[in-house]
Amino acid sequence: MQTFGNYPAGAYHQISLNPDATRQELLRILAYAAIFYVIVSHYRTKEKVQPLVKTILAMGCFLVLFAIVQKMTWNGRIFWIYPVDEY
Repeated sequence: MQTFGNYPAGAYHQISLNPDATRQELLRILAYAAIFYVIVSHYRTKEKVQPLVKTILAMGCFLVLFAIVQKMTWNGRIFWIYPVDEY
């Protein structure tokens, strides 16, 4: 039987370099899956899906326009308030 590191054969050992970060990302993925399930189970007809798609498209267009304005009026700060580090 092959051993891993200094652990005896059959002993429990972690396979993640950062178990806390792995756990946090797993919970994030599960939360995304739960939100996806709720959305899919709620929006089953075309009449329910169309407002959702229109809202997503409108928000996307707004963010694009806002980013363009931010870039055109760049003063070295995000939202003209928060300073950006040079590195």
